[in-house]
Amino acid sequence: MPVGHGSNEGGEREFSNSHAGPSHPPGKAKCLATVRTDYAPGDQCYVLHLAQTPGEAVVAAALSTRTVKLFSTDASGLRFTGDLKAHTHSITGMVSAAHSPAALYTASGDGVVRAWDLRAGAVAQEFRAGCRGEALSVAVGPTLVAAGVADNLALWDARSGRQMAHWGDTHAQDVTAVQLHPDAPAALVSGSEDGLLAVFDLSAGLDEDESFQAALNIDNAVAATGWYGQGGTKLWCTTGTETLHLWEWQAACNEEGGGGQGSLADVADARAQLSALTPDFEGGVSYLVGCSYDAASETLGLMGGSLEGGLGIYPVVDSDAVAPLRAPLSVLAGGHADIVRCALHLGGGRVVTGGEDARVCLWDLTQNGAPSPPTTSLGEMASYYLSVQPHLFQETVDRQFSLLQEAKEKDQASESGEGTSSTSTDLVLSRRMAEVQRAERGRAVEDLMYVCILGKFRDLGVDMLPRIEEVQESSDTLRALTEGVHSREALDMVKEHVLGVLGPASMAYAATKIKMSALQAAQVYAASVLFGYFLRRVDTRFQLAKSLDMLPESQEEAVARLERLFSAADDGLPEGATPHPEVPGSDAAAAKPAEESEAASSDRPPADQPPPTSALVKKTKGALRRYVESFDQQTMLDMAKWVGTGEAEGLFMAG
Repeated sequence: MPVGHGSNEGGEREFSNSHAGPSHPPGKAKCLATVRTDYAPGDQCYVLHLAQTPGEAVVAAALSTRTVKLFSTDASGLRFTGDLKAHTHSITGMVSAAHSPAALYTASGDGVVRAWDLRAGAVAQEFRAGCRGEALSVAVGPTLVAAGVADNLALWDARSGRQMAHWGDTHAQDVTAVQLHPDAPAALVSGSEDGLLAVFDLSAGLDEDESFQAALNIDNAVAATGWYGQGGTKLWCTTGTETLHLWEWQAACNEEGGGGQGSLADVADARAQLSALTPDFEGGVSYLVGCSYDAASETLGLMGGSLEGGLGIYPVVDSDAVAPLRAPLSVLAGGHADIVRCALHLGGGRVVTGGEDARVCLWDLTQNGAPSPPTTSLGEMASYYLSVQPHLFQETVDRQFSLLQEAKEKDQASESGEGTSSTSTDLVLSRRMAEVQRAERGRAVEDLMYVCILGKFRDLGVDMLPRIEEVQESSDTLRALTEGVHSREALDMVKEHVLGVLGPASMAYAATKIKMSALQAAQVYAASVLFGYFLRRVDTRFQLAKSLDMLPESQEEAVARLERLFSAADDGLPEGATPHPEVPGSDAAAAKPAEESEAASSDRPPADQPPPTSALVKKTKGALRRYVESFDQQTMLDMAKWVGTGEAEGLFMAG
């Protein structure tokens, strides 16, 4: 059920009271999938509303382009299944029908409420009010459809589509929120921009005055409202000024009790409180998305977001009227790049969000940021408690360890008491079953220990490394890994390093697999890390010297430079002077003894004979290697020295 539209069906435990027990850092939800809804170029849009059909069959996303995108959810994420050309005006509300798994209802600025048959992808019914104005909100029950149309409440028969009532006296401004009670469809609540929350009992008839039960004036335009508490006896409400209000509406309807006349809590500074609870959000919490109630743990959760697309889930404790908001249980970050408009709890610890970046994201609140999930049912249960109900985690783990210990002792007692009257077949079977149970207990203990370690890291505020996905080896992958990390000169030395460590086969064949022991692999890895650190520092120095034209000359460059100097000097010799004997091309150089020339020519191979093999593999040294070879011993040690964070900060401050 969408956030902002009542309780969570199926009793899934999405939230818990974090005020009970020790404080735990918020868990970071894992983004399982991200889908863009603006398929056409330049078709940027907002995701305004989300709804889920019963049975988790379809997730619908209403867009600012007046269309509805449909997705199915599975283990792999979100899969687009179709879309609906919903209305000619903007979609102002969207809900599913609990009694019909293939029905979806949308309200629009064109004043029409439409019921969609998702199997056919077509309109099944249309509901039109007897007044002009925008349909701003919609709610659906087994036999009734209710909508806020301008400042009126319109009621229709869900089966025939006939309008049954039209109320226009309760509210003075637009009706922005309508809800039908999930367990008692005769209870109807409406919220308006005039700041009034009104409760009606439709079992008393469809007369506006006779049906009216109670009202609460919150002095703020109502943005969204929903039921919460045991049996849905309370109401939550968020406003256009980002405030939160809680009301015990059922007590207000009880004339004998005399309670519920005022609100349980009014949180006027909700954004400031949530920002203080979420220091990781740059700029703080800027808006409220809505609330969702978990009937299993009897906890109301408020969602608040940042301008950068982060979202936090905060438990609300209505018994604390002064500060009812608690630290977030989960933080959803990294999926959206803009404001999150809506959120939807799917059950099983999964949440779907939609935002102004045209993205729909699927989140898992139970991942804990762990590299791998538990493999046993006990491990999964412990992981669930760690993510969703951390105040019960340690108690649950201790109880499971005690049960495993009792099972182990029971098995040991049964093995020692095995009688000789048992047949050999029964004895073998019982022993085999005992072995299987022992193996299962061992895996369960490993999983519980693993989740306990995750809990310790979470308490310390240390993020676990995510699972490393399998990398497909290719030239593109290698290029992506090295691009931007090393310069072209440094890459030559990297290749030489790989060739020296792994051998020629590693460079000759890209798909070659080299076998080595774990110790040798660790040594190779450590050597490569040290070499890479050294290479980065050397390359930085090399690039600086290169830009300043201060690189040392190679032997060939030095000889060429001297030859150019001697040639220039010979060109300027006075008449009768003898050129330098070593300058090529001079008369002195040409006057060498004939036998030296003949001896040299005798050593040359014949013209038809190929040069020696060494001449084929001879390779000139790269500029970076020559630069490194020019280092003296002290410079080499300085380049290879590790610099810690503290020392680096000291060097920076000293500079």
